[in-house]
Amino acid sequence: MVRHFFATLFLCLSICAIVSSCQEEKPKEKPSLDQEFPEQTTQDTRLNLNDYIRYKKIHQWGDSLYFLVMSWGSDSIGSYSILLADSANGNYTSFSMHQQGSVVQTWINDFDRDSLPEIGIVTRSQNQRKTGQMRLHELGRNSAFETIDMQPLSEQLGADYEGGDIFYPQTGQIVREFRTVNFDTAVQDKTVKRIVYELDNNQLIVTEFESTEDSQ
Repeated sequence: MVRHFFATLFLCLSICAIVSSCQEEKPKEKPSLDQEFPEQTTQDTRLNLNDYIRYKKIHQWGDSLYFLVMSWGSDSIGSYSILLADSANGNYTSFSMHQQGSVVQTWINDFDRDSLPEIGIVTRSQNQRKTGQMRLHELGRNSAFETIDMQPLSEQLGADYEGGDIFYPQTGQIVREFRTVNFDTAVQDKTVKRIVYELDNNQLIVTEFESTEDSQ
């Protein structure tokens, strides 16, 4: 009787071990592609892209080149991208760069007259002087961009710099204007300094400058 009991007990334990082993080795169900992901529970679950895309403009060059300039970030810091679409050659590429301040203006021109366009990016800091900066990105023949930075103002040109820069292209040149500090307290009118740059051998060269009275 005892021998029969132990034989029955051993058989039951063996069956339980086999069943348990089968359950552990059973593969997990593969998630369905149609299965919905659980909703996020964080405070900011949906990103409003309009709060971060600060600037967007499309430029066309010739019949087949299109450039989308888009700035991403805040009013004081971020980055911008240039998306190139070359419909004639089926080439689509992009270029990105960090920025201080915010992008306020862009334009396209061929300043060095080599038939390859340069994209001008104008940024402005949100400090008290509204400091402005400008750089060029020239499109190469291999569809890569080469960056051309504007050098800091020389001691002569920047001695009375006050800020409020504006940049604009003019007949193959780049013009920069900014307010100057008025050291003569008896004079009420502000003076604006105007500097003209030309692109030569991938460098921005100052060709002329003058000071004029602010008409505003």
